[in-house]
Amino acid sequence: MKKIFNWFLNHKMASIVVLLALLFGGIFSYQKINSQGPSVQYVTEEAKTGSVTVSVSGTGQVSSLETVNITSEVSGNVLSVNVKSGQEVKKGALIVRIDDSEALKNLTSAEIALESAKLSLEELREPIDELSLLQAESSLIQAQESKKTAESNIKKSYEDGFNAVANAFLDLPTLMTGLKNVIFGYGACSNGVQENYSYYAMTASIYDNRALTYKDEVYEKYQTAKLKYEENLNLYKETNRYSEEEEIEELIDETYEATKMISDLIKSTINLIDFYKYTLSIYSINHLSIADTHLSSLSTYTSKTNQHLSSLLSATSTIDANEKSLVSAERTIKEKQLSLDKLNEGPDSLKIRSQELTISQKESDLLERQKNVADCYIYAPFNGIITGVNVKKGNAVNSGTVLASLITKQNIVKVTLNEIDIANVKVGQKAMVTFDNFEDLSIEGEVYRLDAVGTVSQGVVSYSVDIIFSSDDERIKPGMSVTVNIIEESVTGVIVVSSSAVKTQGGSSYVEVLNNEKPERKKVETGLADDISVEIKSGLSVGDRVITKTIVNSNASVKSSNSGTTIRESTFMINNDGRGMPSGNVPGGR
Repeated sequence: MKKIFNWFLNHKMASIVVLLALLFGGIFSYQKINSQGPSVQYVTEEAKTGSVTVSVSGTGQVSSLETVNITSEVSGNVLSVNVKSGQEVKKGALIVRIDDSEALKNLTSAEIALESAKLSLEELREPIDELSLLQAESSLIQAQESKKTAESNIKKSYEDGFNAVANAFLDLPTLMTGLKNVIFGYGACSNGVQENYSYYAMTASIYDNRALTYKDEVYEKYQTAKLKYEENLNLYKETNRYSEEEEIEELIDETYEATKMISDLIKSTINLIDFYKYTLSIYSINHLSIADTHLSSLSTYTSKTNQHLSSLLSATSTIDANEKSLVSAERTIKEKQLSLDKLNEGPDSLKIRSQELTISQKESDLLERQKNVADCYIYAPFNGIITGVNVKKGNAVNSGTVLASLITKQNIVKVTLNEIDIANVKVGQKAMVTFDNFEDLSIEGEVYRLDAVGTVSQGVVSYSVDIIFSSDDERIKPGMSVTVNIIEESVTGVIVVSSSAVKTQGGSSYVEVLNNEKPERKKVETGLADDISVEIKSGLSVGDRVITKTIVNSNASVKSSNSGTTIRESTFMINNDGRGMPSGNVPGGR
């Protein structure tokens, strides 16, 4: 020991390093051994087959019923009255029958509409057949071939258009030269001092001044046509068959305009010479024979310009038509491609959901039509005596018409509901009646009447509902206070889970299923729900372990100054909304 002590004294720095290493190593080992990470526990239950009932509750009192008016729920003609005043009737006896022919017709239409909607849904859900796929692929190929044809036609139409321009320029230079000779030549004037168009105009103006207008028109149109022709000729020289399509199209348009101006110039020149001949003929003066020669040349020019105008216009129209065909072919390809993609994708979930909603609407409509048919048969709601009959066979009645009166001594329950609770309450719905004075007494009843118009009191709207007992008990007395649960909707034999197991996100419902001790999210479709259970229409199977609550235990170790280590524990329960809240005592007040 002495040697070790001396060694430590002689090696102070090394000794300090060793001691620190031992100290920190011990602390680290202690924390490693004594600290634990957070643990998670799941509270689960098995999805099972059960029932879900949606009901509305109300309180009321037992009353002794004396007289009840039996009213019609529909409009129509009375076919039969099966009771008379003073007659004793049993519950369910037919009182009045109203013509149901229209209601039956509407019922048949509703049945057909529902069947049609179901067939449409089956059609949507059917997998794609090979024939439809082949037809869609063939349509796409045809559209692609049409595009190739349109592209080839466009190429040819530009080629033909350029040819039309080239053909025009085989004649246009000759035409312009010929027109210049006819208009500005000196053949008509014997002394050679007047140009032809001036001679014709000045000779005719001796007798009619309008000839000078023709002269000016010919001169102006020649200058305009000559300028346009020269511009067009320069453009033609700059363009060839390999030019861009836009350049060729511009050349065709410009050539057409230049040819049209030349044609118009020819027409004006003919008009001048014709006016010259006509004016001289009025005064029995012979015209020069050269005028006929000029008119013959101009007639030939007219024929040639008309031919070129027709070819150029046809070329332009063909180009436009082929370009439209190409656009149409491209649009058709896109359409056929989308159609093929949709077929390959399978049934459209959005359309299926829409059709499912349509079926739900048709089912509701069918139920309404069935009720309308049933309402044509008015039965006694309970045992009693008919005290009055207000209709006869053949009478027309409306909804709300009092048909007969029935008296009985049977007890009923009168309950008052607010405007929210009354919304889904209907005549014929079952109800369970419990009595404040008898904990063991529970009697089934049925809604047989409810207010069509509510009563307003201090701004609150309330409706009275009458419940008739399905059986009687001698302990029941008028004036007793009762609680009534009216069953609005109920399903049995369905998969149910606790309400706490179902969560929502983004408008969709899901549950967490424990799979190999690990939570796994499953999307579910829910149905009816009450305060305790939720109907699961799809997404779960009976026996699946669903998580209803998540408990997180968190253990942490912290170093306390000069006093060793203090262990703190905290437990968190994860609520259905995903938020955690501490449970139990958390040391340190945190």
